[in-house]
Amino acid sequence: MNVFNVNNHNTNKRFSFAFCEALIEKNADEPIFLCVGNSNIVGDLFGPLCGELLKKQNPHLKVFGTLSSNITSKNLQNTYSFIKNTYPLNQVVIIDSALGEEEEVGLVKFLEYGCFPAHKSNNLLMGNLSVLGVVNAVGISNFMFLKSVKFNQVLKMANCCVQAILEGLKIKEIYKNLSNNLCKLNG
Repeated sequence: MNVFNVNNHNTNKRFSFAFCEALIEKNADEPIFLCVGNSNIVGDLFGPLCGELLKKQNPHLKVFGTLSSNITSKNLQNTYSFIKNTYPLNQVVIIDSALGEEEEVGLVKFLEYGCFPAHKSNNLLMGNLSVLGVVNAVGISNFMFLKSVKFNQVLKMANCCVQAILEGLKIKEIYKNLSNNLCKLNG
């Protein structure tokens, strides 16, 4: 697991390279982004906000879950089944909000494996890669802790995360083109 502080520019670059490296290792040409969350709850906004920003900044990406089309516990399993049936060879990147320890709030965790999105209502491991934005600390009532999150913090986390992902995709594309050119030269 890689952990990144969105307030540190160098860690965002590390996130880009870690994301790129994971895509290359998994031979993921076109990852699919499944951005989970409810845009009516600020603390659960990280996924849909990332989905919205990814879609706006690169309309060619396959993104499920935006501000106007939320993927929540109600439609998560159907959406995931649709993705796996329609794009069986593509890697799925899950993007979701998370609760953590108090010192983790504001960090983004990048996991090179799946996760349990919409955690309390989903007991299925989904995806191949996971990006989790730690929006608040765990408490007695997790729902209340999701409601007490500051919008500006989630917005900053989503912006930094999306920029790192897009940069990672660009680096992967450069690597792919260089590899193809070297194969042609040697072939």
